[in-house]
Amino acid sequence: MMATSKRMELPLAIVTLPDAAVSSQGQASDKKVERATGISKWLVEIGSNPNQYEMATYARKLYDHGFQSVEMIVKWCIKEDIEGLDWINPLHKRWITTALGQDK
Repeated sequence: MMATSKRMELPLAIVTLPDAAVSSQGQASDKKVERATGISKWLVEIGSNPNQYEMATYARKLYDHGFQSVEMIVKWCIKEDIEGLDWINPLHKRWITTALGQDK
């Protein structure tokens, strides 16, 4: 089956977008919340009695930095990625790198 597209006419240009790109903002937002919630739960599991609000904040920021699922973090995130995130508490960085098996 061939993908369909929608045309949007803009002044001085015509842009053709695939249907997937025209999906509602609500669906994209729901996906972000779902994935950020999964990341937040993982951060709570790997921590030692962490503040859940703080872990939820980290999860949203990790998502926005391109780490959009726990699976992606575990597979692709390296210690240097975590060390470069100045908004994560140093102890929490150790929790994450330890969970990733990159604590040494």
